[in-house]
Amino acid sequence: MLFRLNPYLSIKRRINRVLRIILRKKEVKVHGVTVPLDLVTDRLALKLIDRRTYEGEEAALVNHYVARGSTVIELGASLGIISSVIGQLAPVRLLCVEALPELAAVAQRMLARNCPAVRYKVIQCAIAPTDGTIPFECAQGGSLTGKVVNSLANKRAIELPARRLSTLLAQEGVDDPFYLVCDIEGMEVALFLDDAVAFARCAG
Repeated sequence: MLFRLNPYLSIKRRINRVLRIILRKKEVKVHGVTVPLDLVTDRLALKLIDRRTYEGEEAALVNHYVARGSTVIELGASLGIISSVIGQLAPVRLLCVEALPELAAVAQRMLARNCPAVRYKVIQCAIAPTDGTIPFECAQGGSLTGKVVNSLANKRAIELPARRLSTLLAQEGVDDPFYLVCDIEGMEVALFLDDAVAFARCAG
């Protein structure tokens, strides 16, 4: 059996795509957070935001476990959407750490849009076993992810400021118990093993 291709099908899809772009709202609500779409350039993230499923499990965990009115440290702020979910819990203090400077700037704007009354701070650095700098490889394809690498030899590797979590807590004067929200691309176990002192006051 032979199938005849419809020459108008691809044209129709293109027209529909253009219409979606033209009619797309400038901002959408995800997990109660207002997301200005001009801040999101990653295609996969945009698709998940359109479906209202972006970091849904993380948002549910935050709302279930993080106590209202507490101090919260977030490692891996990314776009600042989960940061803003935390901000909805009226923390007495919120420190958001993001390694990539572009994402740190987006997280700052996302929090300013959603949590103007919250005492928050976005810190652009990587959390690492030692203070100083580290080589960091950004993922291909406009992804929001990356990883620590051994050297700057890779073309996609950049040098980023780095701090131990215990150093960051001391520099920011975090003396009270805090909740830790952590999404640092598989480096969580290394963090727990290399800097156990930092977790002495971790409430959850």
